[in-house]
Amino acid sequence: MDAWVVTHPGPILSRPLRQVRVPVPSPGPGEVLVRVEVCAVCRTDLHLAEGDLRPRRPRTTPGHEAVENNDFKCSTSPNFERRKQGT
Repeated sequence: MDAWVVTHPGPILSRPLRQVRVPVPSPGPGEVLVRVEVCAVCRTDLHLAEGDLRPRRPRTTPGHEAVENNDFKCSTSPNFERRKQGT
């Protein structure tokens, strides 16, 4: 899958984000994997890219405002418990 990662934090004009190909992850215990169509970044993500915030791990992929595509089925871990929407 395609992802943008913070390679070397710095000013946006120094292009701290790089587009890379990464393996599609498998869901862990109690997790769900959904197909994301687009993902936005917020100002906090930009602080991470610009080096104002220290990343928790190298090559961090910023963004948490995702839009999924409901036409695709998601993947779940073997012990995933289905719950009602919103719980």
